[in-house]
Amino acid sequence: PQRREREERVSVCVSKMSGTEPPKTFSACVASTNPVKVNAAKQSLSQCFPSTEVTVIGHKIPSGVSDQPMTDAETKQGAINRAKSAMDAHPGHDLYFGIEGGIEEDADKIMHCFAYIVVLR
Repeated sequence: PQRREREERVSVCVSKMSGTEPPKTFSACVASTNPVKVNAAKQSLSQCFPSTEVTVIGHKIPSGVSDQPMTDAETKQGAINRAKSAMDAHPGHDLYFGIEGGIEEDADKIMHCFAYIVVLR
C-alpha cells in the first residue's frame, strides 16, 4: 500500500461516555516489555486522562508472527494477537495494548515502516 493509504488508516480515537466522570485510577497492560511501547501507552493515557492516576504494566507476550513482520497484514495480526493474549494472560486491567511495528516494500521497491496499535477493553 502507498504511504498516503497507510496514513489514512491510522487514527487515534478517545471516546468519553456521556454523563460519566473520568476514572480516578486506570490500569493498562502493554503486551510487551519494550520500554518504548510501554511509555507510549502511558503517555497517551496520561494525555487523554490528565486527572487520572495511570498505571501501565508491560508483560512479555508473543506476537505469533515473525520477529520482524514484513507485510501490513502480518503486522496488524501481531498487534491483535498481542492484545488478545495479554487480556487472557493478565486479567484485571482496564485496557490491553498490542503494539506491533512492521515494514513492507512497495511496487517501486521503497520500504515503508509503520505500526499497528490495538487497544482492547
